Amino acid sequence: MTPAGRTVLQRGLVRDVMTTDVVSVSPGTPFDDVARTLLGRSIRAVPVLDGGTVLGVVSEADLLRTAEERDPRRQGEPARSNRDTDVEPPVTAADVMTAPAVCIRSDESIAQAARTMRSHRVGWLPVLDAAGDRVVGVLGRADVLAVFLRTDDDLRTEIVDEVFGHFLRAEPGAVHVEVRDGVVTLRGWLARSSDVELAVALVARLEGVVSVIDELTSGSAATPASEAARVAAPTVRDDAQTGAVVVGVDASASAGAAARWAADLAAARGSRLCLVHAVRPEDGRDSPTADVLRRLCTEAESVGVRDVRTAMVPGTPAEVLIAQSCDAGMLVLGSAGTRFGPGLTGPLARLLADGVTCPLAVVRGATPQLPPPRQGPVVVGVDGSEPARAAADTAVGLAAAWAAPLVLVHAWNELTTSGDGDLHLGSDHWAEREAAARRLLDEEVARVRALRPGLAVGTELTEDTALATLLHHARAARTVVVGHRDRIVSGTTEASVLQGLIAFAPCPVVRVR
Repeated sequence: MTPAGRTVLQRGLVRDVMTTDVVSVSPGTPFDDVARTLLGRSIRAVPVLDGGTVLGVVSEADLLRTAEERDPRRQGEPARSNRDTDVEPPVTAADVMTAPAVCIRSDESIAQAARTMRSHRVGWLPVLDAAGDRVVGVLGRADVLAVFLRTDDDLRTEIVDEVFGHFLRAEPGAVHVEVRDGVVTLRGWLARSSDVELAVALVARLEGVVSVIDELTSGSAATPASEAARVAAPTVRDDAQTGAVVVGVDASASAGAAARWAADLAAARGSRLCLVHAVRPEDGRDSPTADVLRRLCTEAESVGVRDVRTAMVPGTPAEVLIAQSCDAGMLVLGSAGTRFGPGLTGPLARLLADGVTCPLAVVRGATPQLPPPRQGPVVVGVDGSEPARAAADTAVGLAAAWAAPLVLVHAWNELTTSGDGDLHLGSDHWAEREAAARRLLDEEVARVRALRPGLAVGTELTEDTALATLLHHARAARTVVVGHRDRIVSGTTEASVLQGLIAFAPCPVVRVR
């Protein structure tokens, strides 16, 4: 393998280990020519291409099966003489190929390629470009196996130079790395516990690593690690301690703003802060996220967070954050990051609707370039429903932690649809509805004051829509909190309010179930 190929083993992508010298045949290539191609190039299969499109694959097994089927003696028939007049049409690649071809994209992980080979019982895959439009290489079993057959010396060199030298910038000699049959043992000292967890996660990601034994210590003085044999990547779930603030982190400015907001909250609450990055194969080993995690750890400690944890967990952002938020007191993410888009679509929709039961804060809306506000009231929408009461309870906790005033907002005159389909503000029984709304708001004020005596509580009863009212208050708010039911139904008022706040509120928005 070339030196260039050697460095890409750690990135784990098909494009880094595939063979780019592609030998192919056309659908009309005669049987004999296909056989000569396989024998002459010492290959076991060849793709059948038509204008760059993969139609199928011809393997040695396909050729042998066809040769056997065409042997007249297989059926007990007499051999034909040269005088036989019936001449069978020539056999071509299109006649013997296996179709459709089992392919893989160049940006898929090598582990996924191995799973594809195993599930389809093939030993060779055509490799398509990232768009899946054209063949850019081929991948065989030997290419896949070579990734994992690394020497212990190779692994140790990369761990020392890349993980501890480049990413963590550990002091020379601070960490001793031992590798035996792919099992990595880490001994030594790092400045912070978060660096220890990050080191274990980075080492566990390397292809060729069977397991990681963590005997690292951290802190101002070297103390024995409480777990001398932690294996593989860490998670931030800790059933013994709940209420952690978990934040999804990538290299985007929005994710950085989310992490800083989460750090302020964790410091005010005295909670653990957990910085979580979802690792996908295409991220590569040159991802800047490791450096980002270290910087955010330092920033969190500077604002008073006493317990900062980090985790780099394989999987999609939605899958990872749903799992990591199970025991959290709050999940925080940026609304305009490289992984999470604003609105109720994609990973954010799944986080909002499906798996996250803890409060979910989205930082920020339409202006991620501005820092989240560190002053102003905590604003919460109330309507008498159970989700709204849960939102008010969360808002009370936030206001108390930040020593901020709490504002309860009730918009009682929502948009309705007339018989002709036009939207308008309801006007029936105006006085009765307003009086009922006032009673609802007064009852909620009494309830939250009983929860937190001495908390400054303000109110607003408005005839405007909930979204317009909350967006107006969001201009000067530190945070806006809203409740929603188990499922968000697209097109409903509840979905529109939440989506509008996430997209346009100039402050963080907290969704509570």
